[in-house]
Amino acid sequence: MTEMEALTAMSSVLDPEVGIDIVSLGLVVDVEITPGLVDVKLIMTSVACPMHADLARQAEDAIREKAKPGTTVTVRVVDSPEWTPDRMSLEARRQLGW
Repeated sequence: MTEMEALTAMSSVLDPEVGIDIVSLGLVVDVEITPGLVDVKLIMTSVACPMHADLARQAEDAIREKAKPGTTVTVRVVDSPEWTPDRMSLEARRQLGW
């Protein structure tokens, strides 16, 4: 699996509050690909986000669906860097009217 394939898989995961995918929102901080392993770090728009575990699980499931059988997939929510609106794609900003 490539980084782009992992990002494409995670683009199916929508933030339930705004209905925009987590990749476009800039929640994906890092994707590391090594043989047999996909390791992802996510940030949330707020440290108090009640959906962090659900979004991480959905991202993990989305990657696992596209990865080769036997690939270990880990998705962790991290505290740094802090999310800011400038992490969003232009399309996400447009959808939010920014």
